Amino acid sequence: TYTLSQLEGTAERFVSESFDNPRQAPYEYGYLADDVRHKARVTLSYDFPYGFQVGGTAIYQSGRPESKLFMNNFYGGYMDRRAPRGYDPKEVDDPTDDVELRLPDFFYTNVRFAWRLKELTTQDIWLIADVVNLLNSRPSLGMETRNITDPNAPTQFGDPIGRGDPMSMSLAVRYMF
Repeated sequence: TYTLSQLEGTAERFVSESFDNPRQAPYEYGYLADDVRHKARVTLSYDFPYGFQVGGTAIYQSGRPESKLFMNNFYGGYMDRRAPRGYDPKEVDDPTDDVELRLPDFFYTNVRFAWRLKELTTQDIWLIADVVNLLNSRPSLGMETRNITDPNAPTQFGDPIGRGDPMSMSLAVRYMF
């Protein structure tokens, strides 16, 4: 399967502080957090003799948009933009150099091995092994979006915040009667 989409708008939440600040109105419209442009998924499986099955899924997804946020002294937090949603203003005073700001694309695979023992044992027993995130890709789930000016801060703009789950494996026995 393949999905091509684009999601643009103003506010992602019911309440938005930027609507209280008229200077933020030009920057409010842009790419929303769920704007994932490309999603592709391939699923394959094969049945071997004696009830042995192998299958897998490969998934690709383009990165989600982020916005560079600047300090708002009135509210005391990082919530002001100097470019539309989903953009990074390289130079704050030059709107022609704004570039899209997105998390990295990611790719992961899952595999399943199953063995139905009915032909060998006459009992409907399955042995199943699932491996999730076979390549152990751990994409960044978010990034530091605040324009922090303190060089001694623990994070700076663009640093990854949170990673996806590592590879995991589960084993199962299934008996059908």
